Amino acid sequence: MANYIPPHKRQLKDGAKALAGSSLNSRSLAHTFQQQLNLSGSFNSESCSSESVRRRMYLHPKSCVSRFFIVDSTKEEEHQNPGSVRLNRISSDSILYDKVGSSPYILVSSCKKTGTDKLKRNSSIENPLISVAEQILPNLLAFRRMRVEASGYKEFKEGEIRLVARFGQILFHGTPSLNIDTLRDRSELEASLSGIRRSFDTHIPKSFPESVLNVVVPEIGVELEEEKEYYYVRVIDKSCLDVSFTCKCTTTGVGGLELRKIEANHVRHMIVDIACVEKDLDLRFMLSTRNFVPEASDEEKHGLEKLIKSAVVDGNEKGGLRFPLGYESLEGRYRVVGIGHTTMRAFKNSSIKIKFTESDRYEFNTSTAEVTNHVVLIMNGITEILKENNLETDQLARMLEDTMKLLWDYFLRLECCFS
Repeated sequence: MANYIPPHKRQLKDGAKALAGSSLNSRSLAHTFQQQLNLSGSFNSESCSSESVRRRMYLHPKSCVSRFFIVDSTKEEEHQNPGSVRLNRISSDSILYDKVGSSPYILVSSCKKTGTDKLKRNSSIENPLISVAEQILPNLLAFRRMRVEASGYKEFKEGEIRLVARFGQILFHGTPSLNIDTLRDRSELEASLSGIRRSFDTHIPKSFPESVLNVVVPEIGVELEEEKEYYYVRVIDKSCLDVSFTCKCTTTGVGGLELRKIEANHVRHMIVDIACVEKDLDLRFMLSTRNFVPEASDEEKHGLEKLIKSAVVDGNEKGGLRFPLGYESLEGRYRVVGIGHTTMRAFKNSSIKIKFTESDRYEFNTSTAEVTNHVVLIMNGITEILKENNLETDQLARMLEDTMKLLWDYFLRLECCFS
């Protein structure tokens, strides 16, 4: 029997030990996604940024809106002064340091405050996210109009809609050429920084989710909804590299996997990066949809299940799984590009859900592995309003404002050290 070769040392050839009996038709599924990407509408105020999505888990239609804001709670007359912030290189000992050895920039305040500050919760100056809510409200309304105009597309009408807030750090890549001291006001600084390629790293130190769990959860009235542990296998069709399918799986109890759910790419419609310069964390708001994967034929299911069952659960391997040599490819065309093991806890009330996840991931294309912690605030109340036929704008505005207050007063008051 051939010796097992770790994923990061493999060099596969197309068709090596291809599995027979499968014809997973991701060409037809990809066509469904392309239909959605080509939808037209009024949701086109800005083009989407050129952010590099490392795991290709998101699609970006031309109508995707990308916005960037800088916020702090300084006095109103000081707020417009761009000189209070600066771009700093990330040190090599930070968990945000790029894996290939480059050093991106982060935006910091020259008068940073600590996470123990007492905030005046009813002051629009002390909570600058309120002004952000006012500015992105038209984008949410435009998305809703686009959804109404596209009501003939079953996949778009019935697919999942998600508005989430993620915690992490905005990273600026390349060498900025702008001179902050020459800029006249904060809006000019925001416009200048918008032109620099940026990404958003959601990997946060473990201390932050622990603080949210121990401090925030008891205060805001959310209850434990579920706890899950699952493995995932992400597959692409080599003829359509921008489309991937995530196979969520559970263990069989004897070291194998059982396929539970197939999920399609998220399609991003709005990305709002918010640099909270006096805090330890930045925010990203993301509005996305995800189509349901069309029902597969028995032959397709059989082939995909055969691919999944060839995986072996192994806690000593990166991503928690291993495949026998050559079994990451299906008929030389469908290929496993990512694997992972995730534990998740979720707390919710009538309007929000907080998800805590810890993931052990491995990427075949780049031979990189990482263990990450994430906290995501899912705004279920707002998405339900966006789905309604008779949209109440005032109700949407109030709920968005309440969410901004929640984020600023509870989550962003916590300390989070990345080094």
